[in-house]
Amino acid sequence: MKPFSLLVKPASGLCNIDCRYCFYKRALSLYPEGEYTRKMSLETAENMIRKFFQLKFPAVSICFQGGEPLLMGLEFYHKIIDYERKYGFPGQSAGNSFQTNGTLITDEWARFFKQYNMLVGLSLDGNEQVHDHYRVNYAGKGTFKKVMNAVDILRRNDVEFNVLSMMTAYSVENVKQTYAFFKRNGLKHLQFIPCLEMMPGTAEPADFSITGRQYGEFHKALFDLWYEDGYPYVSIRMFDDILAWMIDGVHNSCCFQTACNSYFLVEHSGDVYPCDFFAFDDWKIGNINTDEFPSLVTHKTRANFAAMKTTAVAECRNCEFLPLCNADCTRFRIFGAKPAGTLSCMCPGFKDFLSYTKPRFDEIRQDVLKRRERLQKQSSQPQTPLHIPKDYPRNAPCPCGSQKKYKKCHGKNT
Repeated sequence: MKPFSLLVKPASGLCNIDCRYCFYKRALSLYPEGEYTRKMSLETAENMIRKFFQLKFPAVSICFQGGEPLLMGLEFYHKIIDYERKYGFPGQSAGNSFQTNGTLITDEWARFFKQYNMLVGLSLDGNEQVHDHYRVNYAGKGTFKKVMNAVDILRRNDVEFNVLSMMTAYSVENVKQTYAFFKRNGLKHLQFIPCLEMMPGTAEPADFSITGRQYGEFHKALFDLWYEDGYPYVSIRMFDDILAWMIDGVHNSCCFQTACNSYFLVEHSGDVYPCDFFAFDDWKIGNINTDEFPSLVTHKTRANFAAMKTTAVAECRNCEFLPLCNADCTRFRIFGAKPAGTLSCMCPGFKDFLSYTKPRFDEIRQDVLKRRERLQKQSSQPQTPLHIPKDYPRNAPCPCGSQKKYKKCHGKNT
C-alpha cells in the first residue's frame, strides 16, 4: 500500500476567531448538530490512531487542523500521544503537526510542541494592516497582536514553526510590504496559499478571491524580492517545490502530483474524505469508526476523485511545464462548477510566472548542485582554510556555507 498521511479536523469548523475568508465554515452546515458534538471523541481518536498505525508504515504523519485544533485542549492531544505509543511498533516514526491561528498558544502549549518535536504552522497574512484586513475575532477586532505574541512564545520555547499566509485580493497588492515584514521579523519559512472561494449559491468568486493573473503577478514580484535578498536562507514553499522537481524530479505538494491520493481528511465524527476542500456528502468515503483503511484506500469514490487530476486538458498537452504541475490542483480546475477537464483558473498566471523565472531557476538549480558537490567534498576531506577568489560573484552563496549571499557575509568589506 502506498503510504499516505492524515489531515485531521478534531474540532471540525469550530474556531475562536471569525476570518472573513474562511472556506471551512461550511463544515458547520455539513454537521449541523450542537457544538458539543462537533468535537472528536476519544473513542474516534483511538480508532483512528489504531487503524492508521496498524498499516505498519515506517513513518506516519498526522496534521491537526481546523477550524482551530487547539480548541480541543491539551489533554486531548496527550491522549493522542498515548494512543500512538500504544499502537506504534518499535522503530516506527510518528510525526505530528498543527496548523493554528496562534491566538490560543501559551507557554504550556509550546512546551508540549517542543517535548514531542511537533512542527507548528502559524497563520499570519503579513503586517498588522494586511493580517487584520480579514483575520478578525467575533467582535470584528484584528488578531495580529495575539499571533505575534504566539511567535514570541514559540521562539522562547525553541519550537519549530513556519508561516502560512493567505493570498487575498487585498494582500496581493502588498507583496513588497509583506515580504519585508516577514524578513524583518526573522520569519524565514513561508507558504502562500491562494484564496479562491465562490459566493454562496453562485458560481461567482467571492470578493476576497484572487484571479489567475493576480496569482502570477504576486509570485513574480515575490520571486524578484526573494532572488535579490532571500535565496537560499529564506524558504518559500512553492519555490522549494519547483526546485525539488527541477533537481530531484519529485513532487512534494499534492497539487503537483499526478493523482490526488496522498492523504485522507478525517473529520471530528470520523467521516473520511479525499481532500479538505472536498468535504461534501458526495465525496464522503466512509467513517473511521466503521471502516478499515484498506477499504478506504480502494474505495470507488477515492479512485474517482484521484482520477479527476489525470483528466486530459487539451491546453496542457504540449506545455513545457506539464511535468511540473500535472495540470494543477483539481480545486482550481473545477472552480465555478466546471468539468474536471477544464484548464486551471490559476494556469495563465502560473505559466507566466514560470516563464518569467525559468532562467533564474535554472541558475539556482546549478548553484544548488554545485553546493551539494562542495559539501560532499568537504565531508570527505580534512577541513582547509577558506580561500575566496577576488572575482567571486557577490550575489552567489558565500563559500563558507552560511547560506547567505557572499556580499552579505564574507564579502561585506571587500
